[in-house]
Amino acid sequence: MGISFVEKYKKMSDNELAAISQSGDGEAGVELLRRYTGLIKSRALAFYNGSIEMEDLMQEGIIALYQCIKSFSEGSSSFPTFARLCIDRALISEIRAVSRKKRIPKDKLVRLDDIAVIAAPSDPEKMLIETEDASALKHTLRRRLSRLEYKVLMLYLHNYSIADTAQELDVSEKTVNNALYRIRSKLSDL
Repeated sequence: MGISFVEKYKKMSDNELAAISQSGDGEAGVELLRRYTGLIKSRALAFYNGSIEMEDLMQEGIIALYQCIKSFSEGSSSFPTFARLCIDRALISEIRAVSRKKRIPKDKLVRLDDIAVIAAPSDPEKMLIETEDASALKHTLRRRLSRLEYKVLMLYLHNYSIADTAQELDVSEKTVNNALYRIRSKLSDL
């Protein structure tokens, strides 16, 4: 009976796992991700400020870990030190990037209140075209907006207040405000 990959890698150091992963062993990379998920989560929590979703920070941390594995060289430092440095830098870069995007000039933003409600046409052909356009718009919104942003937009369009939206989605009002800002920014690009 063979040794499972979890047992095989349990006794290996992180430095050894990184070297094995670089040589093409994907299971070693999975084991490193398992070991570092707690660190990624704790660093994401440390940098979380409401300007970006926690899920996005976690994703950035995971990407940073995989890039760290690829670029690690054993002689320079220990893998845990290098991993934390890479994860921290990636999270800081992402937060800065999001902050820069927040400084979009107000004249470039689309007010959600200005979205016109289209009256149903009497012509069946126009109705079909508008239905297809609405479907395409919905698809575009789902693709461009995060899950949270899409939910916030749907609740906003159903006249939910910021407080009600926050309560419904079990997030802070600041998170809802930030999501609305990002939505406006993304809609201005459509």
